[in-house]
Amino acid sequence: GSAESQAQKLLPQLENIFPGISNVRKKDRSVRAYWAGEPYTQGSYACYLVGQWTTIAGAEQPQVENLFFAGEHCDPSNQGYMEGGCRTGEIAAVQILRSLGLNKSATTQQARITASCKSLSPFNAFCT
Repeated sequence: GSAESQAQKLLPQLENIFPGISNVRKKDRSVRAYWAGEPYTQGSYACYLVGQWTTIAGAEQPQVENLFFAGEHCDPSNQGYMEGGCRTGEIAAVQILRSLGLNKSATTQQARITASCKSLSPFNAFCT
């Protein structure tokens, strides 16, 4: 079926998770994406080549002067996944706040990140 007909089938399920989503959804704006057909990613994600895990793993995230790095490739526990991009983006945001001298904001943000991380992944070493 069309992207719109598939969206209509999915909407009741989403309504159970996100009550009210049907009211804010814009009709006739449904999109169906085929990951492998995307011209820029071609269905791929970051992955170390042979030998890189032991030679460069962990070198992706450290700050270099005023340049901060984030992305799924920077998270050893979630490399290749959206979760890794989200978590490292939050970490980079805290680092930026600290570099600007906004330590109170950085501490507040760090506490929120840690609490959220521990509740979602209590055994994830990256949460510390």
